[in-house]
Amino acid sequence: MSLWKKAILIALTAAAVLLGLWFRKSAKVTVVVTTVYVILVFLQLQVMQEQHVTAQTERQQLITREEALRPRLELCSMCVRKTTEVDNRRSVELGPAWYINCTVKNVGGSMANHVQPILTAAGEELPDGRWREFSDWIPLGLRWCLDELNVVQGVPTQDRYLVPNRPYMFDLGKLSTYLAEARFDLLTLVKPMAQANDFGSGVYCFEVTAYSENAAPSRDWYRVEVDRDPHASSPLKVAQLGAAPWPSGT
Repeated sequence: MSLWKKAILIALTAAAVLLGLWFRKSAKVTVVVTTVYVILVFLQLQVMQEQHVTAQTERQQLITREEALRPRLELCSMCVRKTTEVDNRRSVELGPAWYINCTVKNVGGSMANHVQPILTAAGEELPDGRWREFSDWIPLGLRWCLDELNVVQGVPTQDRYLVPNRPYMFDLGKLSTYLAEARFDLLTLVKPMAQANDFGSGVYCFEVTAYSENAAPSRDWYRVEVDRDPHASSPLKVAQLGAAPWPSGT
């Protein structure tokens, strides 16, 4: 409430009290006092309305500040990288390979705890252009980049703490050129026998979801086209779709 309104409110209250004390039996003064009380009530209602608006504004500002401080995950980019594939268990170079590296970033204002990139669904494009989602897909954790030492020791890193605004990369899969046929190998933490772990030439889509202990999940879909020839100039073509290409529930 502004200072002038406070001053008016105090002055009118004082005047009403004094007039009521000194001229209780005067009808004219009673009218004056009643008028003053009416004005007071009107001003008090105005003050209450201003306080309500101020409280709402402060509450909204508090919600906005809290939202800005919360961690928020974003699967922001990906790249195809050609490098030498090494069998770390035997320390043997196998030849060139193409890796798909994806990036997850915490774009919030505080630490994101226990973040895990999970391969939550997959599907393939059929010859007629329709998409078919693989049924009963088992969600699998994906391998963090630069975690070779832990992988060799048999204890790959499953989750990480993500500081705000720093990019962290994980592997989706690789295509090895030393093989006779093109095979896209998923780089998951485990390779179950109950479902496919590698794929031949064709067009596929992989749904990746980043989970965290204290942030909402972030999800994206990666369309991967595997060339028939692993020695082609670009045997892997990748794009982020932003939505699943297969119909919901298929």
